[in-house]
Amino acid sequence: MPTQTKTDEKNTITDSEANTKLHIQHPHSSHNDEEKGSVQTEKGCEERDKRSGAGKVIVDFPKQVYRKDSITKTSDKPCIFPSILKSLRELFANLFYEKPPTSPYAYRVKPKVMLEGCSTVHEHYKRIDDVLQLVKNEKSLKGLEMVGFTYVFIPCESHPNETCTIEKYGAQTCQCGTRLKHIASENFITKENRLRYISDGPMYEVITRLCQEYAQELMMKEATLHWVSVCEVITKGNPIRILVDQDYPVFAEECHGLSHGSTHHTAKEQDDISKNGEGVDRSGLETFLITTGKGKVRAGIFSRQHLLISSIESSTALPMVRDAKSRNMNIAILDPNARGDRVGMATYEQSMRVLFGHKDKTNTVNIGDVYILAHSASGSQLTRYLQTNGEHILPRIKAIAFTDSNHSIQWLKNHSHISSFFESDSTIYVRSSNEYRDEDWKSRKPGDVVNINKDENWLHRFGRTFTIEAGTSDHSLINFTSHHHIWKHFDRLRTKK
Repeated sequence: MPTQTKTDEKNTITDSEANTKLHIQHPHSSHNDEEKGSVQTEKGCEERDKRSGAGKVIVDFPKQVYRKDSITKTSDKPCIFPSILKSLRELFANLFYEKPPTSPYAYRVKPKVMLEGCSTVHEHYKRIDDVLQLVKNEKSLKGLEMVGFTYVFIPCESHPNETCTIEKYGAQTCQCGTRLKHIASENFITKENRLRYISDGPMYEVITRLCQEYAQELMMKEATLHWVSVCEVITKGNPIRILVDQDYPVFAEECHGLSHGSTHHTAKEQDDISKNGEGVDRSGLETFLITTGKGKVRAGIFSRQHLLISSIESSTALPMVRDAKSRNMNIAILDPNARGDRVGMATYEQSMRVLFGHKDKTNTVNIGDVYILAHSASGSQLTRYLQTNGEHILPRIKAIAFTDSNHSIQWLKNHSHISSFFESDSTIYVRSSNEYRDEDWKSRKPGDVVNINKDENWLHRFGRTFTIEAGTSDHSLINFTSHHHIWKHFDRLRTKK
């Protein structure tokens, strides 16, 4: 050890002093000794070892020199890090954040785009809070109008100079669109200006909820549909419901926790109603089943975003409902996301049991041929359902149209009768264009036949199902762009009777 100077000797301490100041427990010290704050000597340790019968252990700790000014007791000075962090937090908050008085959070991030008419962050979030409060208990178009929005029917190029209404031309063409409009500015909501009128987050969620409710009301009005409760057990989550014709015979015994006001027509009740002339007998008619994908979209909705920036017709099943109604078909629309997409399969199975019963209860209701539109994740749900609980309904299925479905025919290795149906002329697969998969994806048109023999991965995934192009790369618009080709497939099989 080098010799220390006089100045250093004043600021140096020995190992024992350092241990005392730092409260370091000696290897032989007990827990009680630590509480008393004492440090045992080497002699005391040796005596204890002799009493306990342990061999003498000599520990040679190297001599170390510590500077007195480097030893700091924990109680001498408070930690300054919390105060530094607090100062930094306040600094960044003043630069990038603002604290609105009504905000449930301490700070809210500055938005990329301010809402129309707002110049400060406080005004922006105040507008959002006002919207949330206004429509808290409101629904559909009434709620939209309360916060400055409405839907306007816009004629297509075929009717540019006519005064068009939904009632007049709604069932004739799907090119006419019902667009969302901002009342004060008289601007239609587009992809470019959407953030100026509807911000991301809570405001987006509440506006899309109102838009979905209004779109469902239009479908109910045009096709005389109504809600049928499948499960209203509150402890299990939100109610599960399906949209069906008012006179459609359902399996009411498969419903759970229904309120006293729920009205369901069983097969026997429907027969009595028809005999007494109180309603229309819908039993025996063809049934058109519509199922949507996963996410936050509800019954009959394919895209929440396009409900805002495009039209109701392009983002929902409204055109499909109109065509099914014109063909005098029963209509059933499932709501698999009623309790979230994580339990979508269970919701799907419950809804199918109410519509079509199960293998032990299929002869009590006279249901005609079934035509199914399975979009996105609902294609997987349909495949799983047919594997496990849908054997009784498979003979009734006349045709299926998969649109960007994510199922796999490999799941059906032990169900050859289902896989053969998927690969027959009764099934069609409509896919959107993919710039990574298709070299000429921009030139693909709706209805173009896909040469699946050149794509081994496609054959492995979907088998030899007849596949056509949708003519769009937007997954959400695939049902709209391929609308006529889907009905062409259904009509071809309907004429084979």
